[in-house]
Amino acid sequence: MKTVLFPSVARKYFVEFDNEIKQSISDLYSKFKFEQPRPFTLYNKSVESLLSLYSDVLQEFLEEVNPDGSATITNVRLVVLGSGDQLDRDCSLPGHYSAVHYVKYDETRHQADLYYHPSYDLLNCLRPDLKSDEMDPVSGVWVKEGDLVIYPSYLHTSSPKNQSNEERITLMFTFVVTENDSRESGSEESPE
Repeated sequence: MKTVLFPSVARKYFVEFDNEIKQSISDLYSKFKFEQPRPFTLYNKSVESLLSLYSDVLQEFLEEVNPDGSATITNVRLVVLGSGDQLDRDCSLPGHYSAVHYVKYDETRHQADLYYHPSYDLLNCLRPDLKSDEMDPVSGVWVKEGDLVIYPSYLHTSSPKNQSNEERITLMFTFVVTENDSRESGSEESPE
């Protein structure tokens, strides 16, 4: 499903994890939760090993965006927001895509990430008189557990404060799409 966020497009897919995978993610959190500051963010090989679970959805994304391209994941992290935790506004590298998979998420108790208009702050600083009601500075995408949202990394995002007593668990990763060279090696004609 495509959602237009300002001049950008976010795509939403559904990736359901079975109980065994969810338990392994919970075990990872339990193992490292006292070694990491809050909000809990973990980058390690165990988290990287989960990326293979996204190969089908990344292929589907590529077919929509760039059928001749390939995706290279550049960063992955497990993020757990406990009660009172939040992620401040941040963005990633331009030219990349960001993905957020809501692994443990209760739409009645948690809030989804917020997205910020990419030119709102600049226009507000330079020409505050140009602001209008049509230029809403913040937007969101409705999500449920299992949803994976992919959006351009230049969009600033934040995760609102977790007001519940239940943890909110997401897997977040960034990737770049590169054009595959369709020419086979040795198939170029050599000059005579």
